[in-house]
Amino acid sequence: SNTVYYLTLQEFSAQKAKFAGQVVRVNGPLDQTSIQLDQKTMVLKFNLKDGDIIQPVVYKGVVPDTLTSGESVVAEGKLDAQGVFQANSILVKCPSKYEEGK
Repeated sequence: SNTVYYLTLQEFSAQKAKFAGQVVRVNGPLDQTSIQLDQKTMVLKFNLKDGDIIQPVVYKGVVPDTLTSGESVVAEGKLDAQGVFQANSILVKCPSKYEEGK
């Protein structure tokens, strides 16, 4: 089937074994201090972090301009054998410029 599960970082962390080898979307807070980009290979590494839960993510491709101002990231991909989430796409969610009352 073409179903892709959409999970919060907490839900994913609690059910990693269930989703091993399966494409899922994980949404979690971005740890800004963990961002590492290799300009030559276009490999981006960062962590999703929610409390005590830290999920390393690796993504290869064009990095969204909004990454450094992002609050959270939706990463789509699979968890590898080392426990690193191999993302084939990422979507950065930023604070809205159009919040009510501003």
